[in-house]
Amino acid sequence: MEQIALRLTGHARALAAGVRRLAGRLAKSSGPWALADVVVCEAEGRLSAAREGTVRCVQVRAVSFRALCERLERLGVALALERVVPSGG
Repeated sequence: MEQIALRLTGHARALAAGVRRLAGRLAKSSGPWALADVVVCEAEGRLSAAREGTVRCVQVRAVSFRALCERLERLGVALALERVVPSGG
C-alpha cells in the first residue's frame, strides 16, 4: 500500500501542476479558474498528509487524483469554448 500511495502522490502532484498551468491561461476572475484553484488547493492539502500505507490513505490520494483529472478535462473544455466565444464578447 505504501508504494501505491507514493506513486499516486507523485502523479497527483504532477497533475496538479498541469491543472495550475492550464488554469493560468484563463482570466483569474473566471469561474473555471476559481474552481481549478479550489481543487488544486484541496488536493495539495490531502497530498501533504503523511503517507500511512493504509487503504484509507490510498483512497484519499485516489480521490484527489480523480478530482484533478476531472478539473483538467473541464479546463480543456473551458479553453476550447473561450477560443470560440472570447470572454470579451
